[in-house]
Amino acid sequence: MACERCAEAHEIASAQFVERTKQVMLVGQPSLVLRDDGGAIVFCARQKTVEEVAGFLKEAGLDCGFFHGGMPSQDKRAVQESFIRGDVRVIAATNAFGMGVDKADVRLVIHLDTPGSLENYLQEAGRAGRDQQPARCILLYDEADLDVQFRLLRNSRLTQHDIHSILKALRSIERKDRSEGAVVVTSGEILLEIPDQHRIDPDAADADTKVRIAVAWLEEARLLERQENHTRVFPGSLLVASLDDARALLEKKLGPDTKIEPYLQILSILMQAADDEGVSTDELMLATGQDSRVVQAMLRDLDRLKLLSNDLEIGVTLYREPDTANRIEELRNLESALVVSLREAAPDADQGNWQILNIRRLCDTLRREAQVEFDPEKLTRLLKSFAEPFGEGPGQRGLFALRPAGQDNRYIKLLRSWQDIEVIRERRMRLAQALVSYFIGHRQGNNLLVTCKQGDLEIALQADTTIQDLDVKDWSVALAASLMYLDTNEVLHLARGKAVFRAAMNIQLNAEARRRQFKKSDYAELELHYKDKTIQIHVMAEYARLALGKIQAAMSFIVNYFSLDRADFIRKYFAGRKDVLEMATTEAAHRRILTELQNPEQQAIVATSLDGSHLVLAGPGSGKTRVVVHRVAWLLRESMVLPEQIMVLAYNRSAAIEIHRRLWALVGADAAGVSVQTLHGLAMRLTGTSYAVAIERGENINFNAVIKTATEQLRKAEQGDDVGPSVHRDRILAGLRYLLVDEYQDINADHYDLISALAGRTLISEEDKISLMVVGDDDQNIYAFGGANVRFIQQFETDYQARRYHLVENYRSTQNIIDCSNRVIARAHNRMKVDQEIRINHARRELPSGGDFSKLDAVAQGRVHVLEVPQQYFGEVESALSELRRLNNLQGDSGQKYWGRFAVIARRWEHLEPMAAACRIKGIPVRLMRDDHVPDLHTTREGHIFLTLLKGKYRHVGRSRVILRSTTLSRWFRRRFGHSIDDLIEHPQRAMLAQFIRECESAAPGSERVVFDLIEQVYEFGGGGKSVSGDMANGPMLLLTAHRAKGLEFDHVLILDGGGWSEGIDEERRLFYVAMTRARKTLTLCKRGQHAFIPDFVDLCLTTSTTVSPLDPRLSHRTWVADPEQIVLSWPGYFAPNAPIHKAISKLDFGDEMTLRPRSDGKPGWEIADENGVAVTRMSQKFKPPAGEILGVRVAAVLVRYAKEGEQVRCPEWELVLPEVKYLPCAL
Repeated sequence: MACERCAEAHEIASAQFVERTKQVMLVGQPSLVLRDDGGAIVFCARQKTVEEVAGFLKEAGLDCGFFHGGMPSQDKRAVQESFIRGDVRVIAATNAFGMGVDKADVRLVIHLDTPGSLENYLQEAGRAGRDQQPARCILLYDEADLDVQFRLLRNSRLTQHDIHSILKALRSIERKDRSEGAVVVTSGEILLEIPDQHRIDPDAADADTKVRIAVAWLEEARLLERQENHTRVFPGSLLVASLDDARALLEKKLGPDTKIEPYLQILSILMQAADDEGVSTDELMLATGQDSRVVQAMLRDLDRLKLLSNDLEIGVTLYREPDTANRIEELRNLESALVVSLREAAPDADQGNWQILNIRRLCDTLRREAQVEFDPEKLTRLLKSFAEPFGEGPGQRGLFALRPAGQDNRYIKLLRSWQDIEVIRERRMRLAQALVSYFIGHRQGNNLLVTCKQGDLEIALQADTTIQDLDVKDWSVALAASLMYLDTNEVLHLARGKAVFRAAMNIQLNAEARRRQFKKSDYAELELHYKDKTIQIHVMAEYARLALGKIQAAMSFIVNYFSLDRADFIRKYFAGRKDVLEMATTEAAHRRILTELQNPEQQAIVATSLDGSHLVLAGPGSGKTRVVVHRVAWLLRESMVLPEQIMVLAYNRSAAIEIHRRLWALVGADAAGVSVQTLHGLAMRLTGTSYAVAIERGENINFNAVIKTATEQLRKAEQGDDVGPSVHRDRILAGLRYLLVDEYQDINADHYDLISALAGRTLISEEDKISLMVVGDDDQNIYAFGGANVRFIQQFETDYQARRYHLVENYRSTQNIIDCSNRVIARAHNRMKVDQEIRINHARRELPSGGDFSKLDAVAQGRVHVLEVPQQYFGEVESALSELRRLNNLQGDSGQKYWGRFAVIARRWEHLEPMAAACRIKGIPVRLMRDDHVPDLHTTREGHIFLTLLKGKYRHVGRSRVILRSTTLSRWFRRRFGHSIDDLIEHPQRAMLAQFIRECESAAPGSERVVFDLIEQVYEFGGGGKSVSGDMANGPMLLLTAHRAKGLEFDHVLILDGGGWSEGIDEERRLFYVAMTRARKTLTLCKRGQHAFIPDFVDLCLTTSTTVSPLDPRLSHRTWVADPEQIVLSWPGYFAPNAPIHKAISKLDFGDEMTLRPRSDGKPGWEIADENGVAVTRMSQKFKPPAGEILGVRVAAVLVRYAKEGEQVRCPEWELVLPEVKYLPCAL
């Protein structure tokens, strides 16, 4: 081999030189080496890289071809031959190129990516210098390449669950066929039964191979047995007396250039067979040397030439509830609606370009248009039936091609024009309806199985007057397309004769093993094989590291690898770090994911068993989000779990965004495939319900109903047989195997039922259950008013036979804050962590109890500070604000920049209004998080502008109609509004839009965004909810209730009294505990009179009394903001588009002054006018002016409304003004 002949010819480039080498080596080296005769090969790990490298080298002036396994066979052969002849001197290729290529004068081999094994590397490097002339082998080593290899291994391997799913699919098909264990099935039919997200890509070239490998392992486990194909041709169908007669007729009809021997072989075999025996198509394939498709074509030729009658049996099983007749009608309506929707959603798909299709939006649209029960799984089957190739010969193709494009999307490319699709689908549907009518008409009594001969069926259809005008040229092809279409869409089931139309396997399921699953013991040998692949990657990495130091050491490594016993080799080269060989990731990634946690409890949770259920009780500030993120990273990188098999359920959208952002930072682009969403979002996805479709039609979404529908759907799918749940459940779950739930203590009964159904809590078979890990803290259960019940987390261990873990080290707060909050929660009843007190994390144990402020603050010295404030509420506000300003000044001269690290928390938001007024008087930036109505982003003018931009993007231009680059939105926002998305923005609706864009871009930095997803997310975003951050130092101080503060943290927290903390019940105790534990550095508590919780820990605090300066009358001002129910939403729409009211509204913006006055038409009621006296808002009958003196009216927001169907208005859409009123109450 080249490495043994000439060690110095091997060169290893380390990671820091890789990018430079890719440009210098790839261009300079090939052109230098190839001045004389010979060739060069650049080996790459991935097909995409191969094509990119070939393009790069061509641009550099080198004649370079490419080769990989995804190319058509004829193209691969042409490339190989060109390279061997020397017509193409440089090839970029995957390792598939090494097979069968024997070229002696290869002068250079470059490995752009580190190979997956030493064997592969030596085999590929051995292509160089076979003519014994000098040659060079260059390996560009980058440790990151190892993760590429691990990812390739992860994506290619078959898991135990993959094989188990194929077994379930076979059992499901057997039940449909009613075949007593015998199943005739194609690989495609099996793949249709299992989720797309399994490792077997139905469109991949190796899909059939993977299915057959899985079937082989099932046979090894004695769960089934492969038999010969049972599609049989019977001698009774012969229409010719002898082979001589047949030869004469064939020569006459087919011409002298046609090889007639295979036809004669078929006829000869049939003549020799017994009358009732028949001959399988497998036997005919073996005798003729042709594949199934060619044999079937030959049989059709013999039928056409009247040498053989077509008596192949076809059997279909009809459905009931709904019956087949109703199903074909539903399919017809759905198909028509689908084509209309596709033409609107992907108008340019027939121009040869891939377009992105949003499955959830399409599903919801079709359900409404066709008025049928429809879900994403049925839509997937319908789309696949359109993509199914039909016709004859190499030109076989479907109506369009499909590719996965993320969780909710598919790529689609038309393979025929829209006009041809309309014609073909209309013809196919008419034939399908005729087929259904034929089978229903030939049904015997209540028997659902209908059988017939293919020839008889063709004759009956040819005589059917309803389809006479179709002018079918090849009935066999037409029947194949129509029957498979009906079978795929579950209108009827093709129980017999499938092998007439497809290359099928004949499988006999083992009746004695009917209740047995494909278990770990069955998978053990295959698991060892994949573990060995992992070791090979690490061995290759070790070789590269040695070669970077000294090439001779690397040569010795190779010799020892092939000569030493495996155990001796590992002891020699991996002494003290054998555990590395079991990691399916690099050592650097392992350190980031596990070692650097530096907390044994966190590490134990992250690396715990993949099986079973796990309960993590995590106190405040204990790093629970970090543990969730690292657990997902562990599954991805160290356990080789596919991203699509993992789901994280977060309590709200902001928590989901934060988890996704952290995961992306830890594992990069792998995070894109992991589903991180809310329970509402999960239910929407399962049911195929779209925010956009509902809202654009003027409808409200009943989330409780959607969650219940999703739960019912899952429960119905559990109803399989005595072996286990139906494969329908697997398809709904879309490959999901690992579920993590955050804030489990806050779920309600509906959430509990959905999670139970998703996890398969009541299922018997462990193989069908999902591995479930929930994280929560019963001490922080504060949403009982919304139906949340702490008993669900308390009974989790019993429900799921779960293992319990505790996280009690606090990484957030100082020791003083932790001690006080522990005192508060200790008195709550029925706690789960009663013996697990929260403590400061290990690394900070020796630090001062008050943290940095032990020295910075000479007054409180880092202690929790209790302010005894006056009974008058305005006095409390003045005292609180004075203390906050004092703390801010301790951090430096330019104190204002730190206000974003401060938060004021109250029991009720009404207590925060005077504080907001006081902040504005003092010039302190502040944001009041109101608990009353906040307009949803999509209803505002700014949201409307943004949605118009997005929708315009995909309707009027090229590729950008569906894909946006990573920072496109933030750049647009700066140009449109003159602000960065990170600026302190006073305008609330623009701040909301900036927040939305910031969250989208931070969740997956540098990645492209799908416009359809963004539109859906805008509608989901609502009014921003809890999507706020306490980490923007230059932001405003936040004023929010304790309920809104959940999940957030701030350097400095002040909790107002306001008389809101007088009840000492457990629910209020937990709420106060949550408020306290938001603080990182300082915690200030206001106390005016009796307080239910401060006495529990007051001995640990600094207590001071405050005096009040004269009251500023402006603190008495209140602000009332209208909600949409208090204005007449349709009123501006009654005016023509060019009416003055629309022009006046278009000039108004947030903060503009207006006037409240009685209606100008003299009728009872109120209206709002602008400064020019133009009425811009009509108040509804529900509106009553606030009691007190009106001090001013201004614009709170400008909304946009669309005309509803049947509404008698003069504009299709219009703007309307939402006012806010500042007033002085009559009495305080």
